[in-house]
Amino acid sequence: MAYNRKETGEFGEKLAAEYLKGMGYRIIQTNCRLPEGEIDIVGQDGEYLVFIEVRTKRRLGYGLPAESVTPRKKAHLMASAESYIQKHRLEHFPCRIDFVSVDLSQPEPRLELIKNALGEE
Repeated sequence: MAYNRKETGEFGEKLAAEYLKGMGYRIIQTNCRLPEGEIDIVGQDGEYLVFIEVRTKRRLGYGLPAESVTPRKKAHLMASAESYIQKHRLEHFPCRIDFVSVDLSQPEPRLELIKNALGEE
């Protein structure tokens, strides 16, 4: 069965949202579009407001899903998170950016959470 990138991404984001819920995250919003870019999932993990980037791959020939986050994408994520915080007046919440890596190259999907992926809180 052939899949396009959009379908693969949407499927990965749905898997990631369920995975995060199972880990105790509360999903606040998905596919949040801002002038600076899109945030795949906005959630809450304990006291943290978390901006989650989901990377999904069906083949690993060019590396693991999380390795596909470029410096440019990281900058867009940080700018989008800051915009979201200001727009919703959430400056009082501690925040972080997490990645969820979704590997669809095997018969069963493999998901991995990378908390605080940019190393800043």
